[in-house]
Amino acid sequence: MIPIIWKEFKALQTSLMMIIFHFITPLFLLIFFAVALGRNLASFSYGGSAIDYLDYFTPGLVGYITFMTFQISLTLIRHDRMSGMLGIIVLSRGGLGEYLGGKLIAQLAINIAKIVLLIFLAMLISSGQVELFSLQNLGLFLLTILLGSSVWLSLGLALGLFLKRDDVREVLMMFISMPLIFSSSMYYDISRAPAWIQAIGIVNPLTYTCNLTRRAYLLPDMGSFSSDLGILACMAVVAMALAVFVSRRIDY
Repeated sequence: MIPIIWKEFKALQTSLMMIIFHFITPLFLLIFFAVALGRNLASFSYGGSAIDYLDYFTPGLVGYITFMTFQISLTLIRHDRMSGMLGIIVLSRGGLGEYLGGKLIAQLAINIAKIVLLIFLAMLISSGQVELFSLQNLGLFLLTILLGSSVWLSLGLALGLFLKRDDVREVLMMFISMPLIFSSSMYYDISRAPAWIQAIGIVNPLTYTCNLTRRAYLLPDMGSFSSDLGILACMAVVAMALAVFVSRRIDY
């Protein structure tokens, strides 16, 4: 498993575009989008209180960082398969389990590093109160990141193994990324969106990830979150089962 983790970190170090995609993109969204939009909103309400939109958007960006795992894994799995590396790993003693576990640990570590940097910057430019210093809030926050990353990593692996052509993969990413992002609660309260967007949001893992990270980030009394957490956990289990199912039916 350790060689798999090392390979994931090495891929990040050797590619400038990967570094930009991993770290710069979320920070630019925070600085340019959230700050600019926040100046144009007289007030924004969450949990019965008026808050700065920057504080509302920051945990949404945390959800987006977990979604980036899907985009990254979908690309890297194609490289591992086409280079023959995946076949060697699957047929080795460690097998598919160590491959999936190593990728999850590496991506989770990268995601947490990005999220720590993001929250640090958000706290520097915002005067809002952050509730993550409570053990209960921090525990829910970290568990949500783990489950969200697991969902998107597994879906990325399943699709990356199933799709045989790079152009199909790129078109698919283009068509599904924006609908997934804007049918979630990343940018806004999805309960106020049109009914058809809410319907998509119900089956969108990003919705539950953003809901949970926002509760943990902003609310001292998080209220009832068990339903969202249970749904996200079920999605993670189903996604991992799908990844294993697809991987066992692929010719390496």
